[in-house]
Amino acid sequence: MLSFTISGSYTDMYELTMGETYFLEGRKDIPVNFDYFFRKLPFGGGYVLFAGLHELLQVLEDLHFTNGDIAFLKELRFNSAYIDFLKGFRFRGSIYSVKEGEIVFPN
Repeated sequence: MLSFTISGSYTDMYELTMGETYFLEGRKDIPVNFDYFFRKLPFGGGYVLFAGLHELLQVLEDLHFTNGDIAFLKELRFNSAYIDFLKGFRFRGSIYSVKEGEIVFPN
């Protein structure tokens, strides 16, 4: 169990806007794919070791939008029906990942 939570607004505005677009087009129940990657290596290295999958899965199990997140999205004028949808949002997807400890490269 994690000692912290990450709310649903801990993402970039692009993803939230894309979600709203899918929702408004009636595509909220159609599966979509998102990639999680990095562009640059830290410290000028040649590769990194993949780590943190267990923690990521724990975060996704608890991912939700807090009352503060909802208030913030209302201030940004997101669609009210979309905001209502996000109040009950829970991650329900599949994760495809490299194994913990594998070498990975940018992009």
